[in-house]
Amino acid sequence: MKKGMYLILVLLCMRCAEVVPEYKNKEVYNIAIGETIDIYHVTNSCCRICVANLDSLQYTSQIDDSIIYKDGDCAGCSYTVAISIMGIQAGSDTLRFTNQ
Repeated sequence: MKKGMYLILVLLCMRCAEVVPEYKNKEVYNIAIGETIDIYHVTNSCCRICVANLDSLQYTSQIDDSIIYKDGDCAGCSYTVAISIMGIQAGSDTLRFTNQ
């Protein structure tokens, strides 16, 4: 009986101690040609963020947009998205983000 209760307690503690990854963005990124960075944002099914000025970028390019962490599997659950940006030539671009 004590072993069973101990096992349940250990499993509950493991679930409570689950570490949620923390993704942080920098204010400014300096990247080399061919280098890729990820810009993170947390959203849910009602609010999707995208690069508003994607068509006007000259020196960088968005190469991917993927979910990297889900906080559950429900319609209103939060998830973290990584927008991958690659440097394609020397210069400076400013990315503007907006909700879709």
